[in-house]
Amino acid sequence: MLKKKMARKFLSQFSWVFVGNLLFALSQWLVLVIITKSGNDLDLGYYTYALAIISPVFLFFTLDLRRVLATSEISTKLFHTYFLNRVLHVNIAFIILLIFTVIFIEDKVLSLVVILLSLLKVIEYLSDIIFGYFQQLSLSDLIGKSQLLRSVIFILVFGTGYIITTNLIFTLLLLNIAMLLRLLLYDVKKSKLDINLLRSILQNKELEVKTIALSNTTLGITLLVDSLTVNVPRYLLEYNTDIIIVGYFSSIYYIIVAASLVITPVTIMLSPILRRLYDLNKKELWRFLKRTYIFSGLLSLLTIIVILPFSKEVLAIFYNENIVGYSLVFDILLFTVIFQLLNAINGLVLIMINKKRVMMRISIINFVIVLILGSVLIYIKGIIGASFTILIVRITMFVFTIGVIKKDIVSK
Repeated sequence: MLKKKMARKFLSQFSWVFVGNLLFALSQWLVLVIITKSGNDLDLGYYTYALAIISPVFLFFTLDLRRVLATSEISTKLFHTYFLNRVLHVNIAFIILLIFTVIFIEDKVLSLVVILLSLLKVIEYLSDIIFGYFQQLSLSDLIGKSQLLRSVIFILVFGTGYIITTNLIFTLLLLNIAMLLRLLLYDVKKSKLDINLLRSILQNKELEVKTIALSNTTLGITLLVDSLTVNVPRYLLEYNTDIIIVGYFSSIYYIIVAASLVITPVTIMLSPILRRLYDLNKKELWRFLKRTYIFSGLLSLLTIIVILPFSKEVLAIFYNENIVGYSLVFDILLFTVIFQLLNAINGLVLIMINKKRVMMRISIINFVIVLILGSVLIYIKGIIGASFTILIVRITMFVFTIGVIKKDIVSK
């Protein structure tokens, strides 16, 4: 009876997280579709290039605290301490990007898009640390419900604002207001954030800024380098071509990114299973990982085989004819799907077995590979070269991480 109850709870929580993440991935994708269909290619370039600029900075300053909090012992005080640190970190990230924008970006529209998207990221990453607390409490359904609400607001506000005005700046301003209200009225409320406890931590100087920053800097550097690895092709495309081509590439690539966001609930639900196996039986954990690799790889390959013959039709449904002309880019990027889930699982395992520094070194090696390879391929082949660069770096990441995991688990 107890097992059935636990199974129902697991299924319910997984369903909420899966649906929430699926709809959020869809909402992010639909933003690009809306810009493509209702606006112009330049706005698409501004939006996607601005995201490429701000993402590495914010990812570094998150220090991956969500995953750290989620895998820590349940503690209300720890959550409040991490929340205050997250507030500090995202504000530092915003100030850095604001200074960078004022000094280095001459295009006024791009500057405003960068600033407004940075504000949106501040709100997003405050929700993110609350999600870590929900994971810690095994309340993953609250994450799914929040993502569902976030998706609906994102599409309604962005879709309505942009379709009516075709003004990207005004639409992003509206979106910031709507997302701030969602953060305060849902995420903060559901987390039962205690203002008095926050004040007590500040007054007693228990923020532990230095300790938390130093203990998780390697994770922050890993996220920074991983994000740069993904975004370097965009920087190189903008340098070798123009910002409109960046928009085309990002729109096509985001189909793959959307697929990877669906992976998030899988890793959320796998984390306690992997932890138990690692504590109880290392060999059984390795057997479980091998079965997961085979199943995920075959499922991804089957998906690719089904979609590949219809790549032009898929692009035509969502984008304009300019993007449909780059269907070969979509074909190449489809094969990165095989490694998306595998790399996500490997990242989870590496954190669990405390290989943070190894993860950082692997990320740096991959960054060097993408920088050198991308510089050559994009210079020669442009957007096609960028696609092959992304595929190759996904493969090398899997090869490096599985080697480390196998050595650690099998040797023990």
